[in-house]
Amino acid sequence: MALLAAGAAAAQQPSPPQPVLRLEIGTHTAPIRAAAADAAGEVLATVSDDKTLRLWMLSSGELIRVLRPQIGGGAEGELKAVALSPDGQYVVTGGWTGFAWEKANSLYLFETASGRLVRRVGGLPQVINRLAWSPDGHHIAVGLAGANGIRLLAADDWREVGRDADYGGPVYGLGFDQSGRLAVTAFDGYIRLYDAALRPVAKVKAPSGARPYAVALTPDGSALAVGYIDALAVDILSAPELRRVGAANVASLSGGSLSQVAWSRDGALLAGGSYWSAATGSPGNSRTPGGHR
Repeated sequence: MALLAAGAAAAQQPSPPQPVLRLEIGTHTAPIRAAAADAAGEVLATVSDDKTLRLWMLSSGELIRVLRPQIGGGAEGELKAVALSPDGQYVVTGGWTGFAWEKANSLYLFETASGRLVRRVGGLPQVINRLAWSPDGHHIAVGLAGANGIRLLAADDWREVGRDADYGGPVYGLGFDQSGRLAVTAFDGYIRLYDAALRPVAKVKAPSGARPYAVALTPDGSALAVGYIDALAVDILSAPELRRVGAANVASLSGGSLSQVAWSRDGALLAGGSYWSAATGSPGNSRTPGGHR
């Protein structure tokens, strides 16, 4: 992946008023808000409200390094989103990042091998809720809090190449397919699909809840799955029409939600969240439904 040359000026970031001391214990000390892996499944990146980005070796669970964007008091520096380039050479993160001193939020791009800060991309109007890197490595999608919609950035020079601000709520789900199409879910209750140039393809009201949270396109791009934060449901919609064609089998579950969705490489649907087992009456987490109907 080609990146615009980024020297000290490109990566320069404004400093908070004074240094902030942090205790390092080798793991996250607050909830993990997002995770991402490279295309080969070798490296996992996680970000947390503890204001750190951590890189892990997936095969062993070994911590590779800790990356620390600028932080400040209160929520300043909490990381909500992360994406790895497909080749694993770069990782980008954001969240409540930079607002305290710029009144706008920033993305931070790091080189994974060295931990070097390569670039800071500022000027984003709200907290960065989600990030997604396209499979071809060319684009990064940014999902924003509030009613600010999405931005599409070019990975070669990090300029904005597209946006859609016509949203009525925060964005929490972003997912590319292999062709570069982008699926988006937001708390305005809609599911949207865009082509590789961020031109709208389809927009539908979510079938099973008011707050669709996560979205994932199948490996072949023929369908997408949607998980909800306010409903114990996972819908399957055809692409590009966004017509509901199925749902995860949740007959053995009750209460809670399945807010996380993904597709395995062989096309199996995976979903996770918090729920109650109808059989045992006990809480559960990270459920993988046995299929869909």
